[in-house]
Amino acid sequence: MKSWRKWRGVKLAAAALGGLLIAESAHAAVMYQYVSDQSTYRTAPGQVINVLVYLKETLTSGSPSVVTGDDGMYSGGMDLVRLAAGLPASPSTITGVTFNKADFGPGANTFSSPTPSDTYFFEALDNNFAHGVPLGNTGSGASPSIPGEVYLGSFQITAGSAAGTTNFNLRRVQGASGNTLTNAGRDLDQNDPAYTGVGSTTTPISVIVEVPEPASFGLLVGIGAFGLVRRRRA
Repeated sequence: MKSWRKWRGVKLAAAALGGLLIAESAHAAVMYQYVSDQSTYRTAPGQVINVLVYLKETLTSGSPSVVTGDDGMYSGGMDLVRLAAGLPASPSTITGVTFNKADFGPGANTFSSPTPSDTYFFEALDNNFAHGVPLGNTGSGASPSIPGEVYLGSFQITAGSAAGTTNFNLRRVQGASGNTLTNAGRDLDQNDPAYTGVGSTTTPISVIVEVPEPASFGLLVGIGAFGLVRRRRA
């Protein structure tokens, strides 16, 4: 196994990558961000929302893909944190994580630290897999194929019991390095001369819990009762 294939604390040798980084620095920046399949989720009280999450690579003019050039992703990970400001009386909570073992492999090295307000996860390629996870992957149908994005997995959020909006941020795992690596061993969480890592960039997510108005509910009941009477008369 290559020495850089470690789950945490990966340190890259500058001499081994120097020539490649100098060549790439001639191109415009390649930028990274963690994103979700939606920015806003509307739901009823108590429902579980499945939030698909991705690493997004943005290429500016003249930039080649680092992910593709490095044979895909060896590992990925991110943090979902609930914002304390403006919490409703019954806030939505983070209740689970689903790893993308379809693409990272059944023997993928996985780790998560779930709490209702701050959950992060990591996953690393099955050691039996020679190639990394490419851009546009689908997790065997769990996600649509999205150009320029690597599907990493999903978070589950359980909606609060009453109406209100709960806000979250997707971000890099705080204080960690060597967890979002290409198959050539470069950490896309970190800034580098050849590309701009995720760094401090965050992506907002809102969960809006909606409760039907009493008048609307009464109208639905009335329509249902009318239909029942008609069926009985028939």
